[in-house]
Parts: sequence; C-alpha cells; structure tokens
Amino acid sequence: MLRRLLREPLVHFVLLGGLVFAVDRARHRPEPELRAVRVDTAVRDGLREEFARRNGRDPTATELRGMVEGYVEDELLYREALTLGLDRGDPIVRRRLVQKMELTLQGVAAAREPTDAELAALLREEAGRWERPPSTSLTQVFLRDGRIGEPPEAAAHALLRALEGGADPRALGDPFVAGATLAAQRDDALAATFSPGFAAALRDLPAGRWAGPIRSRYGLHLVRVDAREGGGPPELATVRDALRARWFEQAQVRVRREAIGALRGRYRVEVAPTPARPAETRVAAVREAIQ
Repeated sequence: MLRRLLREPLVHFVLLGGLVFAVDRARHRPEPELRAVRVDTAVRDGLREEFARRNGRDPTATELRGMVEGYVEDELLYREALTLGLDRGDPIVRRRLVQKMELTLQGVAAAREPTDAELAALLREEAGRWERPPSTSLTQVFLRDGRIGEPPEAAAHALLRALEGGADPRALGDPFVAGATLAAQRDDALAATFSPGFAAALRDLPAGRWAGPIRSRYGLHLVRVDAREGGGPPELATVRDALRARWFEQAQVRVRREAIGALRGRYRVEVAPTPARPAETRVAAVREAIQ
C-alpha cells in the first residue's frame, strides 16, 4: 500500500517533507533514543516460511538476505508513516487495525478452558436454552380415508379389539408414510407429521395401552404410547461442546467490554452535538412562539 501511495505526487511531496523533518529531528536526538528495528529469529523464520509457502522450496542465503533487507525497509517506512500520522483518516487502515485488536481480545478470552463448575453454572443460568422438549414414542395402526367396505370408524374399533387381544400391529391397517413406529417425537414434529389435533390428543393417552381411533389429516389411527420423556435440563456431558462454545462466546463479550472500559479511562471522548436540521429548527421556533 505504501509503495502505491508513493506514486502519488502530492503524497510523495508530503512524505518527503516529513522525512526531511524526521531526519533533522533524528540528528539532534541523543543516540540512546533511537528506535531499534530488530530482525530476530522469529522474524527470519517467518520470512523463510512465507517464501517456502509461495515457492515450494526454502530460500537461498542470498534470497533470505534480500528478504531481510526488504523487511527492514518496509518496517522503516511503516514506522515513519505512523509517526507522520499517515494512518489517520484512512478507513481501510483503521478497519484493519480494529480487526487486529478484536482478534487480540479474542485470544485473551480463549486463553484458558472453562471448568466443569463454570459449565454447570452456565447450564443452570440458561436452563431454557438447553432444556430438552418433551417427546413421545409410539406405535400406530393407520386406516386411510376412502377404504372400500365397512366405515373407517367401525373398522378402527374392530382393529382396536384385535390389538387389545394381542394381535400383531404390523399385520394390520394400511401402510403409512412415516412408518408404524415413531421414536422420541417432539410435539411440534408430531403436529407436522399428523396434525395439531393428533398431537394434542396424544397427551391424554395412557402409556402402554392401545387407544383411538384418533384422526389426522390422512385418516384414522390406533395408537399405543410406548414411552414419554418429560424434557428438562440435559446432563452436562451431553451438551458439553455446545456449552463450551457458549462460554467462550460470553468470555469474548466480557473481555471486550472490560477492555473498552479500561481504554475509556485512558482517553477523553468528545462528541460534538448533532446540528439541528432546518426543519427541526423551524419547528422548535414555532413551539417556542406558541408557548
């Protein structure tokens, strides 16, 4: 980006003037105050890895020296650009720096793993988020509307007597698109599969006994409720991963809020009042005149 800016005449002039000023300032500054540009092992290794990633091989000694020299030149230009304030007023630079700060804060939030006690506390605090809805497991025998022969209600009652006598439900009734056995179905899933009225009727049926017929949008059903699960909060082990993700999400929010609070104590924030628009000014003048 800096190399592109250097091709602009006005920016070139401003930068040259700033550099002249900086050089003059450096001449009159005591040597100990000179800022150091250090190329340590981590920087050198990073340059080598970046070269290998792009070229598929390690750099030669000459290539590495050239990359180090390029890094030093870029670092000098970068630091002087910050000194001259060239980063100010550039929305792209500002956004990138804010993003890097956000990533830094996220790293702080992820610096440690939550304990089981913290996850259990989160499970209690947000019980509604993790609560399992009630579910029903059932076996059903279906009789479609429009069957030839006796009326569906009479056929259903005859099948009910056979089921109560121990008949195999798999050998009775008509095929149903969702099958004869449905396991751990939530009320909303039952309402979508059968009908809301069917799901509501199941709530009053005793478990382990054949009952019906109950009407759905497809026809009549004889139903045996095999099991009910009342819902409630899950075991920690079953939702550990989701709880952990939620804990880190809250930790990031907390760390960011604390960091912003600390930064506000180091800066004076001044916000200019929003000027009134002409229409608002006229309305205010009219109200003042009326009063």
